[in-house]
Amino acid sequence: MSVGRNKICACGSGNKYKNCCGKNSSISSSITSFPQTILLNSVSLNSVSKDIEQGYLARAEIQCREWLDKFPRDAQALNALGLIAWKIQMHNFAVEYFRQAITAKPGWPIPVNNLVAVKTELTNKTLIESATLPGNQQRFLVIKAWGFGFWSDVDHVLGGLLLAEITKRIPVIYWGSNSLFSNNRAHNAFNDYFEPVSDVSLDELVRMNNDYFPPKWSAMNLLDEDVAKWEGDNSRMGGLYFMGRTESVAVSDFYLSIVNLLPWIERKSSLYGLSIDDLHRYLFAKYLKPEKIIQDQIDDFYNRRLANRQFVAVHVRGSDKCKEFPSLDEVNLQYFNYIDKLIPDSKWLIFLLTDSQTIADTFTRRYGNRLVLTDSLRSSDDIGIHYKPEHDNRSQLGYEVMKDTYLAARADYFIGNGASNVSCMVGYLKNWSGKEYSLLVPNMHHRRNHFIYR
Repeated sequence: MSVGRNKICACGSGNKYKNCCGKNSSISSSITSFPQTILLNSVSLNSVSKDIEQGYLARAEIQCREWLDKFPRDAQALNALGLIAWKIQMHNFAVEYFRQAITAKPGWPIPVNNLVAVKTELTNKTLIESATLPGNQQRFLVIKAWGFGFWSDVDHVLGGLLLAEITKRIPVIYWGSNSLFSNNRAHNAFNDYFEPVSDVSLDELVRMNNDYFPPKWSAMNLLDEDVAKWEGDNSRMGGLYFMGRTESVAVSDFYLSIVNLLPWIERKSSLYGLSIDDLHRYLFAKYLKPEKIIQDQIDDFYNRRLANRQFVAVHVRGSDKCKEFPSLDEVNLQYFNYIDKLIPDSKWLIFLLTDSQTIADTFTRRYGNRLVLTDSLRSSDDIGIHYKPEHDNRSQLGYEVMKDTYLAARADYFIGNGASNVSCMVGYLKNWSGKEYSLLVPNMHHRRNHFIYR
């Protein structure tokens, strides 16, 4: 039975049939067919369609995936992911999402038409993702400093390393003048802490005859920092924009999240099916080797203060964390009950990691000589130690937080705050059992950020 073109479309969009499923197939018509369904945070599928039309694909993808977490068979969201995959030249993913949309909503013609169009491109071999560079030309991913806390920058590096594996690029890590943990702004601060992850330097890339993505980068400014990072063309770029690109050098200077990259791992990859935590552990083990000077400091402190003793490591945030986490004081009050129930035996040591001198003093009064701390700089107010201009030995700040974190991974038990990168990283440096590793706040790396990407 035919459907009147001025009748309300049966797909549930609320639109007239002629303006919905009755339109001729095209990417544009597929986008504008979203119904007025409310997504998380009161964002409608119509706003997702607008984001796709305007090129804000990372933001649209996050909303779709959040919706699918609740409603895995939502055909509209699956079709939208197919469109996003199509636009970033990930055509195999587009095919899969359109097929899922068809299965979820049989008889809806839009994903059917989209699937035909994508498969036609595959047949005609016009996919960018299947293109090869001339000869044996290599491709690189430059991972610049994110420019925030030490382990926040490392988490961005881990995201970049995963992106490099997904896109088959050679990673080149460079922490330049915007790193908060560099004494010498003219050199690569990453190499102060970890061994290089590849044999290629940024200076070598500058001398090569490369093309660049995003186009805001070139050989002339590759050593610069904060190039349209937050505002302007090609700013705030999530990892999906780097998929399917064939330029010889891709540059990421904005936070790359493993939780956002995980869905773009192909089934044939050895990484497919790994969890967010497993991916972090894999990347840590494969790429991040502490420099010998830091490893020696870690081993020396452990042998002098902690070896042959049972101990629990406790990470308690203070200083600037209260500004982004209003309930921090309430969370911090829970530590004492956890510690006292976990280790009633007074022979156990308590290794405390904290950025707050006030918290260090409180724990010292409570636990006395059972408490072990490294000799680290700490803040006595709500300004993070790495933001204080009077501390000019920036590398030392990095050494200290790195040493604390690796020492905590040697503990029998760990208690921390998942709203902090430090606590999360401790979890990746060791295969803890469920009872050995506890977070008073869930792991922040498991959540998608709705606000930072375009």
